[in-house]
Amino acid sequence: MIGSYVSFMIIAALMMMGIDTGWLLVAAGFVGAIVIASAYGWSIERVAYRPVRNSKRLIALISAIGMSIFLQNYVSLTEGSRDVALPSLFNGQWVVGHSENFSASITTMQAVIGLLPSSPCWR
Repeated sequence: MIGSYVSFMIIAALMMMGIDTGWLLVAAGFVGAIVIASAYGWSIERVAYRPVRNSKRLIALISAIGMSIFLQNYVSLTEGSRDVALPSLFNGQWVVGHSENFSASITTMQAVIGLLPSSPCWR
């Protein structure tokens, strides 16, 4: 959850600065999300999980649920509970072949449908 918000804020900030290259926005969002989410994970482990590591399972579960509720409320207070939309990174179509006699284009939806079966989640 934190990583997605950080990624959104980085992409939105870069788009406001005039950077509109899709792959650069996605890469910057990934790197920023990884760094910030890792810092959050490290600090949460130090504060909430390490003190209850050798205690009963129920205490660790309660600690995890409490941290989840804390993080949700933290993001709700800092970012607001409204829906936020991100402009599309990839607009329109890609022209694959263009000549006098032949022209082909692929829309974003066609590319996603074509690439989904090669994803590890679909195996």
